[in-house]
Amino acid sequence: MPLLTLAADTGLRAEPGRLVIELRPAGADKGTALTELARQRQRSAIMFCGDDLGDLPAFAAVRRLRAEGLPGLAVCSGSAEVTNLAGEADLVVDGPEGVAAFLAGIAAEIGRSSAKVRNS
Repeated sequence: MPLLTLAADTGLRAEPGRLVIELRPAGADKGTALTELARQRQRSAIMFCGDDLGDLPAFAAVRRLRAEGLPGLAVCSGSAEVTNLAGEADLVVDGPEGVAAFLAGIAAEIGRSSAKVRNS
């Protein structure tokens, strides 16, 4: 398989997922990436939305960051194919459409809150 050859030639790891193969540097996963990003940015909270087994390390990173005092939420884009991911999430929504609706709801609430502050 050309992708596995590419991974071997470049020192990357090939990690299978649902209908994907992710290429990553050794020792890196979505959890380490999320943790590093959170440490580099000013943030008041963190949220990660995932739909595959490769997202489990990011869900764990959200829990670790929360234990350190950073509010966080792990959201599972639920599906019949990856049911054990839901057990690791704080919130399960119905697929990609559910994630989009959840994010739209957050954006709408932020808009309402901002309008109240401006009108005060």
